[in-house]
Amino acid sequence: MLLLQNNGLIKLKEGVSQYSATPNNIVENPKKLKYVSGPAYQSIA
Repeated sequence: MLLLQNNGLIKLKEGVSQYSATPNNIVENPKKLKYVSGPAYQSIA
């Protein structure tokens, strides 16, 4: 989430920890991105 916010793709609620942010914490999503959760091992490293 932090990567998306830092690149201007989303905006998170004020005061949300950068490490515990979830899609529920998004307040702006101008590009209408959709989020799909999956196992951590499928994350990009």
